[in-house]
Amino acid sequence: MRRRTVLAALAAGLAGCSGGRESEPTPTVTPVGVPAEDGSDSGPLSPADSRFDADTPTPEGVRLFHQLSGDEKMAVEPNRELFTPEAPSAPIRLRNDRDTALYVSSGWGLRKFTGSRWVRILAPHINRGGLTSVDPNSVWRRRHSITNVFSLPVLGPGLYARIEDVRIDNGEIGGESVPLGALFEVSGTDYEVRPAGSPRIDGDVATLVRSPLAERTVVFERVDDDPESAVPVIPEVIGAIPMFRDTIPLLSEVRSVRINTASAPLVFQYLAEAPVRAVDVGPETRLEHDGIVFTVRTVDAEDR
Repeated sequence: MRRRTVLAALAAGLAGCSGGRESEPTPTVTPVGVPAEDGSDSGPLSPADSRFDADTPTPEGVRLFHQLSGDEKMAVEPNRELFTPEAPSAPIRLRNDRDTALYVSSGWGLRKFTGSRWVRILAPHINRGGLTSVDPNSVWRRRHSITNVFSLPVLGPGLYARIEDVRIDNGEIGGESVPLGALFEVSGTDYEVRPAGSPRIDGDVATLVRSPLAERTVVFERVDDDPESAVPVIPEVIGAIPMFRDTIPLLSEVRSVRINTASAPLVFQYLAEAPVRAVDVGPETRLEHDGIVFTVRTVDAEDR
């Protein structure tokens, strides 16, 4: 019987080092105050009380809470590892028992286990919050929730990891990056990808124009084929990226959806995170969402 659930920590950088995505502002370092606990939970769990054990799948390269031995100098410590509609949030903290400060992004990373691999749930604002310094021998208290996560109203059922990419000063530019995290499980929720855009529909084609000056248009096309022949995509990955959220669900109503967007050059990079198993995603790849098989390609914007 599975005993543990996963939280994990992702993505930070010291001021002046590369933060990740294009057009991101230079991170700033802000000393953090420590708010009082709100009393809604009994306190941080201990690794021995975790729901998870050595048989639980884990994302590679992350120091996870349930695997700790107890003498680590820094850790992400959750108050809860199972989240439901009745218990959608709980305190979580980053503990620093070092004699020097550490630095952590005020954003965080989220991954979901598909049964085959861990996929990243990307969001446009990840890593844009700058850096926070956590003082020596102190904790940084935050709150973890399964509602209003990035642009998702709620996380669907499954095993997730919350990741904080902590940086410590090792005398080199940018410092040493140490991914810390914890697993968590979501149960009893029901997430459905719902478009938020306002497409123009002409016959069997829907069109959205996000960036009138964009040079490329992304085209999503429904394919009449057995869903079993295609690779399913993870709803939370699709729902967190507006380019996918506002187009792919429309394929249940129209044959083709076109979106003129500045994100067009990144479409396959983002889409590669979505399949339940690792596949090379390109114009010929058949993917499946909610029983609909589709392909994706890009064309010159004037061809839309």
